Amino acid sequence: MLLLLLLLLLLLLLLLLLLLLLLLLLLLLLLLLILLLLLLLLILLLLLLLLLLLLLLLLLLLLLLLLHHHYTTTTTTPPPPFTVTKNVFTVTQLLLLQLIAHIGGHACFTNSPCFVRISFFNGGGIICVSFMHLFFKCFNDFYGFIFKFVCFFFLAYLSTTCSW
Repeated sequence: MLLLLLLLLLLLLLLLLLLLLLLLLLLLLLLLLILLLLLLLLILLLLLLLLLLLLLLLLLLLLLLLLHHHYTTTTTTPPPPFTVTKNVFTVTQLLLLQLIAHIGGHACFTNSPCFVRISFFNGGGIICVSFMHLFFKCFNDFYGFIFKFVCFFFLAYLSTTCSW
């Protein structure tokens, strides 16, 4: 009888241990499910961030198209050429002006480009004549203002003739 009672107690302990293992397994599955949900939430947040980035790029594209429409439909007459004569000229300033003009040419995208001719003088003699293909529709364009600012910046050092 005592042996039967011990066997029953042992069986009860085994069942309790099995139940405990089952609870532990369920807890582990619950933890795994929580981790999976967190991973899905992270993926959703990344997709939302990507969507916001795409919307921002779309807004930037729309702004560029609006600027393109404005600069290609505005009809204004360009001003006459302006000339200022100075004697000092350095190659570094010429290269910097060429670089700015090149960047300006790539940055603007009007479909009616103008050609800006810049002649550099030193003591009355022409050192270099530069033909820069700048995509300015006219002087009132945004990049035209930038180029006039650049021209006036360099006028303190060299003789520049800017013709539109």
